[in-house]
Amino acid sequence: MSFAARPSRDYILPVGMTDLQKKVTSAVVSSNFSEILSYFDGNEQTRDVYKEKLKRMMVDLNLVATHPFLLLSHLQPNLGGKRAPTSIENMSGMFQSLVSFTKKFNKPNQHVAIVCAAGQTTDLVESVLSDRALRISRYSRP
Repeated sequence: MSFAARPSRDYILPVGMTDLQKKVTSAVVSSNFSEILSYFDGNEQTRDVYKEKLKRMMVDLNLVATHPFLLLSHLQPNLGGKRAPTSIENMSGMFQSLVSFTKKFNKPNQHVAIVCAAGQTTDLVESVLSDRALRISRYSRP
C-alpha cells in the first residue's frame, strides 16, 4: 500500500472499501441519479435547485466511506462503551486499516493521534480500539 508523505509528517493513507460500502455507495448514487443528471443538464437557475440535494448526497457518501453504520444507523448495535464486535471493523475498509495501523504502531513511547468527526464516528473508533491494549484518550469540544 502506498502513501504520500507531507512535509508536516502527516500521511495520507488510501484505503479500499468493503463490498458493503460499495453497495451502499451505489445505492446512494442511484437514488440521486435524476438529480445528478438534472444538475448537469440544467442552466444556472435550475442548478441551484439541485445543489442542496447533491451536497446532502456528498455528506451521505462521506459517511458511508468512513463506515456504513454512520448512514445506516438503524443497523448499528448499541455500543454503550463496550468493545465493538469484530463485524463492525470488518464492514469498513477504513476501520480495517485503522486496526492494522494501531497494531503496527502500538509500541512503548509511541504516540499516535487519530482525529475524526465528533459524534458517532468517534464512538465507533473508540469502541473498535478499546480492547486492543491501547491507552486511549478522547478529547471533544464542549
